[in-house]
Amino acid sequence: MKTHSELIAYQATLDPIRDYFLIMERPVGSFTWTFAKIATDEKSANQKAIDIAMTGTCTRIIRGQLPRMPDETFNYATLADGDTQFNITPSDP
Repeated sequence: MKTHSELIAYQATLDPIRDYFLIMERPVGSFTWTFAKIATDEKSANQKAIDIAMTGTCTRIIRGQLPRMPDETFNYATLADGDTQFNITPSDP
């Protein structure tokens, strides 16, 4: 098992952005999509979407990218345009 320092050093060698695949589903005739599953590689995302579709439910995969490393400085929200970041500074006690 790696120590925390070894894990951080290893993670730093990887691409800082990781792809995630969100699999959404909705019954035929429905207007509402709901979250079904998540995958971290395209092949398994495709297989999961096909497996769900075989049950008679429509599926769609949404690909998103998220930072791999933890956020340790402050809280923030990245808004829907993907570029705007709303920083939340901690309040003083």
